[in-house]
Amino acid sequence: MDCLDFVNSRNFVNAAWDASLEEMRRLILAGADIETSINDYDDTALIWVASAGRTLSVEALIQAGANKEATNRLGNTPLSAAVCHGHVSAVEKLIELGANKEARNKFGSTALITATAAGNVLMIEKLIEKEVNIDAVNTAGFTALILAARYGYLPVVEKLIKAGADKEAYNKEGVTALIAAAYNGHTDVLLTLIEAGANIAAVDKQGRTALEAARHQKHCGVVSAIENSLQAVIGANILRFSRGRAAKESGVLADDELSDELDHLKNKKRRKLT
Repeated sequence: MDCLDFVNSRNFVNAAWDASLEEMRRLILAGADIETSINDYDDTALIWVASAGRTLSVEALIQAGANKEATNRLGNTPLSAAVCHGHVSAVEKLIELGANKEARNKFGSTALITATAAGNVLMIEKLIEKEVNIDAVNTAGFTALILAARYGYLPVVEKLIKAGADKEAYNKEGVTALIAAAYNGHTDVLLTLIEAGANIAAVDKQGRTALEAARHQKHCGVVSAIENSLQAVIGANILRFSRGRAAKESGVLADDELSDELDHLKNKKRRKLT
């Protein structure tokens, strides 16, 4: 790129910021590079204005021919950059103009996973409305639901469950959303997952259930919540298969009975995983 082209390209970036389509077209004809890197992150002009939430500039750049799927050093496209910085209107415009909703950055995160990591409920609602893949996984095998459970983002967990997220998905360590919530001490998230039907006996690759993960981390409130839920589940089974004993004990089981029933459920889950 010669000096004049460089100057034109820098002027192009300024025109892009101002959403001046006519000026951008003039500068392109004069030799400006529409895809030139403008900072240390290797952002293109489109990535830059998308990350700043300048929706009119986004539209003008795309009309001028900017690449909607260009990536920077982090693998972020204009769409993922807009999601990362929380600009819903820019995200809507990019999707409307054909940006790939499932594009991944260098960590394998889609727009939904990125929005989940930020706990951005409004962004997540918009992406669900746009019918993104709700069970997409990143390079570590995390779905949005597992990530939300790990961070304790209850409103996000509720949105994802309502949208049909897979409650039994697990990451590369075999950790489900329920185990993630238990391990990190998020009782409210754990109870929401259990109420939604998450498998309380799921085991990770270390063979630990949510109960055992909570005990390991000394999250007493989570331990109590899981034990109470197990009592309810086992009590229901007793009522179904052994009415006499259920009537006698009123659904209250001893600790060794809890342990035996959980071991039985875990063994079933391990056979499924293997």
